[in-house]
Amino acid sequence: MGLPAITLEIANVIQMMFVQRATKQNMLGKVKAFSTAIATICVPVGKRLYGYLVERFTGHMGGIVFLSGVFTFGVSLFVRWNVRQIK
Repeated sequence: MGLPAITLEIANVIQMMFVQRATKQNMLGKVKAFSTAIATICVPVGKRLYGYLVERFTGHMGGIVFLSGVFTFGVSLFVRWNVRQIK
């Protein structure tokens, strides 16, 4: 758990700094709520998908981790795009 947990915490801090800098003060609560909602929705979906992939493709962990990173990056871009759409 060590390295992934540390990496996740660093990513969370960077994400919060970005959100606070890119968002108007009066919209900060709405934007943080939206970002948290997307993250919360993604957790059970990710766990189920990740569990299936690990059981199905046990010998291909590198590919699974790579695809997880690509998906995470895609979700981050989605949230960033939506944050910019909020007026």
